[in-house]
Amino acid sequence: MSQTDASFTMLSGAVPEKNERSYSLQGLPDRDALVFKSMVRLLSHRTKYTWVYSPSSTELLVMAEGKPPPAGQPMVSQQLLTLGTASLKRPSYLQIPLHANDLEIELNRLGALIVPTSQSAREIEVEHSKMTAMRMTRWPPATVLTSSARVRMATLMVGKSLTIVELQQRSKENLVVCMAFFDDLKKIHLLTPVVAAPTAIVPVQPVASTDPMLARKSPVQSGLLGRIRVRLGLPITQASERVGKP
Repeated sequence: MSQTDASFTMLSGAVPEKNERSYSLQGLPDRDALVFKSMVRLLSHRTKYTWVYSPSSTELLVMAEGKPPPAGQPMVSQQLLTLGTASLKRPSYLQIPLHANDLEIELNRLGALIVPTSQSAREIEVEHSKMTAMRMTRWPPATVLTSSARVRMATLMVGKSLTIVELQQRSKENLVVCMAFFDDLKKIHLLTPVVAAPTAIVPVQPVASTDPMLARKSPVQSGLLGRIRVRLGLPITQASERVGKP
C-alpha cells in the first residue's frame, strides 16, 4: 500500500480487508486446543491475517511437541508451529502456556510465508459446506459453547437442519464465526449431513387411444401371417390367424 493510500485509509476510517489464512491442529489435548483457538480469535484484530480453523488445512499445522503424524500420513502443510513446555526461543515453537504477544508474532511471521492458492482445499470445503444442510445430533458440551453467540447458534440448530449460510442469516453472526462453530461441532462428531430422500419414480401408464378405428382393432394375434400383417399395418382377420398358425 502506498503512503497516499495509507493516509486516505487513516483519514476515511476504512479498515483494509485482511487476507485469510487457515490452520489445523494435531496432537493437542482438548483444553490446549480450545485455548489456542480462543487466543487466535482474541488476537484477530491485531494479526495481519484472518486465521480460520480448518481440520483439512494445508497452510499451517499446529501440533504438540513429540506428537508426530500417524504412520503413512504425509506432512502436507506449508508451515508448522510446535507447542511444547520447553522454554525455547526459536522460530515455529511456542511454550505452553501461550503468551499473546509471542503468538501474534508467530502468526504474522508464518502467515507471510504461506503461499495462498486460487482454489485451495479450504475454499472447496467452504463452498461445499455452504450448500450442505447439517443436523446437530445432541446439545454441545460447555467446551464448545464458549460464548453467548455459540449458545444462540446451538439453540437455532435444535431440531433443525441448517447450512452455514442459513445459520449465518438467522443468527446475524459473522460467516467466519459460524464456520468455526461448525468446525468445532464436526471435530467432536456432533454434526451429521442431511441427505435428501430420493424422489419416487412413478411408472408411466399407457395412454388410451382415442382413435375409434384403433379401438375396434382386435388384439395382436399370434402366428407368422398375423405378425406380418401387424408390421404392415393391415387389419388382422380370423382367417389370416388360422393361415398363419402351423
